[in-house]
Amino acid sequence: MKPWITKVIKLTIRKRNRLFKWNNSEKYKLYRYMIPTSTRVNKKSYYHSFSARLSQTRERRGKALVSSLGVKGEIVNQLIQ
Repeated sequence: MKPWITKVIKLTIRKRNRLFKWNNSEKYKLYRYMIPTSTRVNKKSYYHSFSARLSQTRERRGKALVSSLGVKGEIVNQLIQ
């Protein structure tokens, strides 16, 4: 699971799915638009805090952090600097 998907988002997804099952289209539409917005905000916040941690670590530790995201090659060096 992605680190920016919180318990609250998971519960909201479950609620949205139940609303769809129960044919409650008014509330379903509300939840349908709410989930991507909150996910986008959480993802942005996650990467912001990640880059802050990255700038405070040493180069070797920074490379390990970036590699944990699945980034490889020359991009790792660019992100650390």
